[in-house]
Amino acid sequence: MKNEISEFGILFVDDEEQTVKYFSRAFSKEFTIYTASSAKEGMAILEEYADRIAILVTDQRMPEARGVELLKYARREYPNITRILTTAYTDLEDAIEAVNSGEILRYITKPWDLNALLLELRQSMQFFLLRRERDELMREKLSA
Repeated sequence: MKNEISEFGILFVDDEEQTVKYFSRAFSKEFTIYTASSAKEGMAILEEYADRIAILVTDQRMPEARGVELLKYARREYPNITRILTTAYTDLEDAIEAVNSGEILRYITKPWDLNALLLELRQSMQFFLLRRERDELMREKLSA
């Protein structure tokens, strides 16, 4: 099994165009980055590219649907994708609910410390890859 980081990407969802550009510029040298400007667009990208996405990072406050709604959708439809919630606002209740219900691995506040966020993304990618490897080993063991 080939578990290289380059095989999988990150879906970043935020309605602020500048934030999307900033995220892409900051992390595209290390990761494949998919972007969306709404929860609905994020769902469409997940439907098309879920087998290539390891991490979903979404903003909480967006028009039409909140990030937590996208995270719940991703957990239900694509449970292996690692989920991260980020926001500039202190939507503490939503963040706590998302953590407690297993919707997310991390809650990260804006503005980001790029080095800290890069470390979180690397750790999240390793978490995804380890869980994927465990699942494959379990399938092999059950089929033997």
